[in-house]
Amino acid sequence: MTKVLEVVIDGYGFDPDLEIAILSESYKYLPKKLKSEFKNSIYKEVKEENLRISEEIAFILFFNRNRLNLFFEKEQQILKHIPGKKPESLIHIIDSLRHNENNKTLRSQIERRIKSKAWQKKYAVWAADTPKIERLREIYPSIATKTTGVHAGYEDRIPEVQGNSETGHQQLGNLTVAPQIPLEIAIDIENRDFFKNPLLTQSIKTAIEKNVNLNITFMISGEFGDDGRVHSCWNHLEEYLYLVFEKYQFDPGRLRIQAILDGRDSPSRSSIEKTTDDKGRERHGFLFKLKNLLAKYNAQDCIAWIIGRGIADYPGDTVLRVVFCQ
Repeated sequence: MTKVLEVVIDGYGFDPDLEIAILSESYKYLPKKLKSEFKNSIYKEVKEENLRISEEIAFILFFNRNRLNLFFEKEQQILKHIPGKKPESLIHIIDSLRHNENNKTLRSQIERRIKSKAWQKKYAVWAADTPKIERLREIYPSIATKTTGVHAGYEDRIPEVQGNSETGHQQLGNLTVAPQIPLEIAIDIENRDFFKNPLLTQSIKTAIEKNVNLNITFMISGEFGDDGRVHSCWNHLEEYLYLVFEKYQFDPGRLRIQAILDGRDSPSRSSIEKTTDDKGRERHGFLFKLKNLLAKYNAQDCIAWIIGRGIADYPGDTVLRVVFCQ
């Protein structure tokens, strides 16, 4: 019987794009002597393996401390430069070159410069001294996983939904990706089950029958994938207010919104400042968006209070809190 031990290292701060940038700049500013040695030793061996790649790509593949991860082809477009070679065969070839004793001294000299570049970029993941972790990666199969977007159970959006530690940890060992709560709600909205949810509909009916206020608590963020959608989704609030005002014709004077601002997974001033992205889309300014949304239902006066996420008694989940009171 074969025994397998899976070791998972928390990837907090891990940034594949920054790693490629560090390696690319390290190659660009490599002293002529070292660049010549790399070309005449390591790159020469790469060409002998019939890998039709540039010297810079060979440098990136050789010195990437996280090795060829499963997402290079999509994110870095590196594998497209290597026709006819499968990732596993590439890993084997690069590993054999790394373990060649003739390359040891040159490799050490260049890695010191890469580490210096990582310090300049403030990339602690590579700047830190971690010989034991590096040895594990050298000896055993090692890949980088993802804790964002569809890989962590979120909607497929551009930019990707940020993700966080909990969502990534939840997926470890899963045979399939488990949907997160925002995705479950999104599916319910799409198939219209959201508008039949008994917990939501009954609270509205009860508030109407008893002629009492309906209170909802919601974090005001999460319009795109990179502005807090890991915890709250703006369109969930839009759909809920549609349910309240359009489906049940609820009295706006009886609604109380307890708004929580998000200055952690959104920019710190995202609630009060609007921005425009490179596609011309208006971003942030969530209090302006909230005012416009409420104006559709003549409900501008229904905000009970506004508080910052850092001091709110709020777990950070996307679940909409709905209660009614006298």
